[in-house]
Amino acid sequence: MADRLGPRMGVGLLAAVIVTVLFGVLASEVHEGETQHFDDALRITVYGIASPRATTVLHAITRSIKHRALILSAAYASVLVFGWPIFALCLLGIADQFINLRARTAQRRGPPAIT
Repeated sequence: MADRLGPRMGVGLLAAVIVTVLFGVLASEVHEGETQHFDDALRITVYGIASPRATTVLHAITRSIKHRALILSAAYASVLVFGWPIFALCLLGIADQFINLRARTAQRRGPPAIT
């Protein structure tokens, strides 16, 4: 048994060290601000695709939901991965113009809590 675990443990340890070093390099670049250009380009791309009204409605609807971060992350990830959910978000923004979803959810749930 020890003969079979020896090489596997060595390879696993080597992989763990390599991943740790790569995350350390990434963390130092983020700390020094070297990824700011990438961050700005990604932010501009996401906001260029998404409708500001739709994202506002999505945030207003999920304001008092317990797992809000998970729902918003899943919504944005699905837009970035699949692309087609952006149409649902755009329809949500258009629907807000006609039936005022943000005001309805605010009346039902009340104002956000001060933290």
